[in-house]
Amino acid sequence: MPEIINLYCDESCHLENDGLPIMGFGALRCPAAHLTTVTQALAALKEKHRARGELKWEKVSPSRLAFYEELIDWFFADPQLRFRGWLVEHKERLAHDYFNAGSHDSFYYKMFYYLLEPLIRRPQPDQSERTYRVYLDVKDTRITWIAPTSAGKSKRSGTGASHDPGKKRPPQNGGPTLSTVGG
Repeated sequence: MPEIINLYCDESCHLENDGLPIMGFGALRCPAAHLTTVTQALAALKEKHRARGELKWEKVSPSRLAFYEELIDWFFADPQLRFRGWLVEHKERLAHDYFNAGSHDSFYYKMFYYLLEPLIRRPQPDQSERTYRVYLDVKDTRITWIAPTSAGKSKRSGTGASHDPGKKRPPQNGGPTLSTVGG
């Protein structure tokens, strides 16, 4: 029976016109046979620090710092877990019309393909087969951001319309920067 490897994927600031200059992609690799151990260890760590809900980096604060430091130490101490991440800087410079047939979605899925490819090891003749299960986060297709109002309060606004098919632009010097984190 083939070994089953789970690949959990997430992204941050991936919307084309959200006004944010950086986009992030990440993937966690965990053998399915190790999932119960990981789930229990994570639950215990969250209980110890009284952490609730989804773990998000935007929730890091001085009062939660010890929890997040211990979480990172725990993760990297486990040889069964692997992480790979990419940051795309200057996403406003992406030339989708030139490289992606005008589609930001094509770019999005290409990035996940290239992010995941090194995490999918092809078996050597002396190794067993592997089956990979890829879990992508539900992709939000709406642009929502916080915009200050004249009264000093914030309000959510945005639109999903972003592609102008009549506008072709070649790649620019000083284009986006891609940084890899992990292996």
